[in-house]
Amino acid sequence: MLKSEIHIISAKITSIQTYLLNDHLTIDIDIELLYDKERNLKLRFTDIKEYAFNYTINHYFYYIEDYKLLLKDDLFYISFDPDQSSVNYSEIDNDIILCGSIEGFYI
Repeated sequence: MLKSEIHIISAKITSIQTYLLNDHLTIDIDIELLYDKERNLKLRFTDIKEYAFNYTINHYFYYIEDYKLLLKDDLFYISFDPDQSSVNYSEIDNDIILCGSIEGFYI
């Protein structure tokens, strides 16, 4: 879980990698932190149930203006482009991952 001293608002996703690890889909997301130019953050999502990311050339590549992190039916739900009118899960949320586990570490 993200500790209070780690902030991803105003950070930038620099890499999204999907791969099989022991026959289970895993997603690694590398994040360039705004306040720490010496280290980046890697978030590893495992036991993936669903994910969806969208990109268009008209927007910056995954600049994190806001995010939503919830526990939903014993699964973690994160949206990197959430519906800001709702603090709960929303069908309008974008760039989402629904998974069983999240790890974070500096790289």
